[in-house]
Amino acid sequence: MQTLKQKIADKAQAALLHSVTEARQLLGISHTTFYDLLRDGRLKAIKIGSRTFVSDEALRAFIRTCSAYQPKGAENA
Repeated sequence: MQTLKQKIADKAQAALLHSVTEARQLLGISHTTFYDLLRDGRLKAIKIGSRTFVSDEALRAFIRTCSAYQPKGAENA
């Protein structure tokens, strides 16, 4: 039986739009962080009726704007 994460990953490969829950799961972020990103304009979403969706392209664009992880002290190595 597939886990929720596997189901979301399978659906994400074919989806143009992702629900808030799916987008959060794909990014691995909390509800609060998700809506902070929307409010700050760092992540774009669309509304269809009362539902909020994030396009696959918006997720990819957001990821491209994120800086690479740098462990502390790595800049001195």
